[in-house]
Amino acid sequence: MHIHPQLSILINGGHLGIPANIGITADCMRPIHTHDASSQLHVEWTAARDFTLGEFFRIWGKTFTKNQIFDYKTNETRMVILTVNGVPNQDFENLVLRDNDQIVIEYRQR
Repeated sequence: MHIHPQLSILINGGHLGIPANIGITADCMRPIHTHDASSQLHVEWTAARDFTLGEFFRIWGKTFTKNQIFDYKTNETRMVILTVNGVPNQDFENLVLRDNDQIVIEYRQR
């Protein structure tokens, strides 16, 4: 299996880049990783199975739920929104990654 979803993260209107080499070390390549800062995720495994957006964030060592992205938490004035291919989605960290999906996480004013 080898798929390539795109992930964009917007924090208060600004685009947050996704670093190169998330999930890659000198002796290990995790099933979900990045090669460059293009926002393209690489999902590679020896057999087909569902990988989730939450798994990528755990590999990255960052927080992502319906109530939080990184250190930014929802409150009475701020919210986290997830869209996939331009359509609102409520799966958040449970979103199953699919080839060529355009995933956008946005933290913004309500």
